[in-house]
Amino acid sequence: MTIDERLEALTRNLELVVLETEKHDRQIGALASESEKRDRQIGALASESEKRDRQIGALAGESEKRDRQIGALAGESEKRDRQIGVLVEQSAGQDGRLVRVGERLDALTQSLQLLALETEKHDQQLRQTTILVTEVAEGTARLLRVVEMHEHRIDSHDDRLDKLE
Repeated sequence: MTIDERLEALTRNLELVVLETEKHDRQIGALASESEKRDRQIGALASESEKRDRQIGALAGESEKRDRQIGALAGESEKRDRQIGVLVEQSAGQDGRLVRVGERLDALTQSLQLLALETEKHDQQLRQTTILVTEVAEGTARLLRVVEMHEHRIDSHDDRLDKLE
């Protein structure tokens, strides 16, 4: 084989390497773009997760506040029950007063039942929000694994390119 033939063969090989390198560059660019897209998605998911955490905190605070209100109302109810007992004893002979005391007791009982239902509703919302945040966290973890795999592939392509040079 002559020098010209060898030179021509080397030139063809070099052109093939250049074409392959350009192809790899395009692939790396696409992977980098995809990785940036995933990073933005992870950032958005993390932001959403933080938002959900704040909402859970607010709901938990609201639930605690409702629990304190119910406790205070229960204490008030007991106080009123004692007052009613005293009133009943004082007004045993007066039916009109006794009827009003019974009506007041019924109204207080209804108020406590409504507060208990409202607290139960807030507790359910808190459980649902907790489940949602858990799902978002799991999705974020899965996305992070995908990003790590893509970064590994990009590093692998870089290594191959370095070997070609």
